Amino acid sequence: MESFKEILSVNKKYKAVIFKSERTYEIRLFQYFPECVDEEGDTWEEFWQEITTTKTKTDTEQYAAKLAIEELALLK
Repeated sequence: MESFKEILSVNKKYKAVIFKSERTYEIRLFQYFPECVDEEGDTWEEFWQEITTTKTKTDTEQYAAKLAIEELALLK
């Protein structure tokens, strides 16, 4: 499965990454953390945490992008 499109939310705290494999599109949503401290105490300058994955079967990239935008709009 290859990534072919990234869409940022309006507030830039979330992004959707659309992956394609034949006629199946997978939309993964990520939340942005400007600074993150992991369990070992290491600090990361920026970090994208995956929060959800949606699979949809469609034959158009436009529909997958539309779904991704709609899902991003639900996150605040």
